[in-house]
Amino acid sequence: LIGDRDFYAVIGRSLFRIALGFGTGFAAAILLALCSRRVPLIEEILNPAMTLIKAVPVASFAVLLLIWWGSSFLAVAVCFTVVLPNLYINLLEGLKATDIKMLEMAQVFRLSLRNRFFYIYRPSLKPFAYSGLKLSLGMCWKSGVAAEVIGTPDFSIGERLYLSKVYLDTAGIFAWTAVVVGLSVLFEKAVLWLL
Repeated sequence: LIGDRDFYAVIGRSLFRIALGFGTGFAAAILLALCSRRVPLIEEILNPAMTLIKAVPVASFAVLLLIWWGSSFLAVAVCFTVVLPNLYINLLEGLKATDIKMLEMAQVFRLSLRNRFFYIYRPSLKPFAYSGLKLSLGMCWKSGVAAEVIGTPDFSIGERLYLSKVYLDTAGIFAWTAVVVGLSVLFEKAVLWLL
């Protein structure tokens, strides 16, 4: 595969789709967790939605989104729906676990928002964010590639896996699976290092 001319284009496009789905899911989870912590009514409204998103099978999401939107951004949308509830729940729990006495002290001493985040929220959020990210990153790759297999967009790992299945190319299936595993591990390490 490494010698194949299209190999790097396939990896690049799949990586872009999955990274975009992960990034948008992560950003939405942060925003919704902050809003839910600030306004309890938002948390009550979002809880059933997050439970529903977690419970619905990825294949159902993939087929519905394929019908509505086509295959171009199917992997992005599926990755988003996988990442959002996991990270939202973990980040919200991390915000709830923040020591109230420390927050009161920060208010008394008029600490800036930056210092509050860095010295109070960050240590509290870190274990929750790490566990949510480790779970979400692996699930993101599995569901993203599965969505590509269902939607078979051009120049995607899912399309290559599907073609390997059609042509009974067992070596190709193992090779592309190894590529997915390698990319998943590298992506996880890169995101956790950045965090």
